Amino acid sequence: MQGMQQGKGKAAFEKQWKEAEPVRDALARYYKKNETVPDSLAQAGVSAQQATGLSYDSDDMSLTARTSMGALVMSPMESEDGEVVWHCMADGPAEKYLPDSCKDE
Repeated sequence: MQGMQQGKGKAAFEKQWKEAEPVRDALARYYKKNETVPDSLAQAGVSAQQATGLSYDSDDMSLTARTSMGALVMSPMESEDGEVVWHCMADGPAEKYLPDSCKDE
C-alpha cells in the first residue's frame, strides 16, 4: 500500500512540475528581460488558464502547486551565467514525492 501511495504522490508532483513549465519559462523570460521579478503572473504574460492551481509569491518569484499529497514549491535561482534555474521543494513527508528532475542537489 505504501509503495502505491508513493507512486501516486510522485505522479501527482511530476504532473504539477510539467504543467507549470510554461509558467516557469514566462517568469524566467520576464526576469531576464527586465532584471526584476514581476508583480504578478499576468505581468509576466501568464494566462489565467496557465496559472490555474498555482500560487505566486512575488517576493522570491516562487510558485506553489497544492496537491492531495502536499504542496510542491518551485523556486528559482540565478546561475553563474545569468540563467534562471528552477528547483522544487516540499515539506515533511511530501519530500519523497519530488520529481528527480527538479530536486535541489
